[in-house]
Amino acid sequence: DRQLLSIKIIHGVLQELLFCSGKSSSHPEEHFLECVCTLIRGIGYTLDSTEAGKHMLTNCMGRLAELRKIAEYSKRVSFVVQDLMDLRRDGWKAKVFLEGAKKVQDIHKA
Repeated sequence: DRQLLSIKIIHGVLQELLFCSGKSSSHPEEHFLECVCTLIRGIGYTLDSTEAGKHMLTNCMGRLAELRKIAEYSKRVSFVVQDLMDLRRDGWKAKVFLEGAKKVQDIHKA
């Protein structure tokens, strides 16, 4: 179990990105949401293994869900957020699409 950053530091970064600490706008810019999703995608499994991390992730996911409904964000960001929520719901197991396109002959054999 490698923990390179303390949970306090991660919490501070997520708070800064999601809750616009000290900014005039209450909605973070789109690229901040993408950064949050990338960060959580990388460390979410580890965070979910501790009570403090699980609580923090629940708060972040709630905020992301709230922000996702705002029309000023692109559909792409909305889908990135939804993919992250699905990933957590599925126990941090990413979908793997192994099967490629089938040949017509293979379809007729089945």
